[in-house]
Amino acid sequence: MPFYRGLLALGNIFWLTGVALLLGFRSTWNLITSKANIKGSASFLLGLFFLFVRWPIVGIILEIYGCLVLFGRFWPSVKAFLYEVPMLGWIIRFLFWTAES
Repeated sequence: MPFYRGLLALGNIFWLTGVALLLGFRSTWNLITSKANIKGSASFLLGLFFLFVRWPIVGIILEIYGCLVLFGRFWPSVKAFLYEVPMLGWIIRFLFWTAES
């Protein structure tokens, strides 16, 4: 079964727990409940709801959109971090050199 809803829900719970452990519980709560991120939070929770009512493709699409909205501000920091990783940073710079020029 490619879209087993129990495993999808369990993966979402583990993902949310990982984010909370990484950022801290208070920061995660502030991120999810801030007015600027309410569209992303609503989209993610609606996607989770669609997973539970057996519409997994719609649910996954909504969750991906919600994650992009919630964590979109972190991409420049992630990019800067990845550039500093040995070997990986060189590969990324080499592959995307023409895209940044």
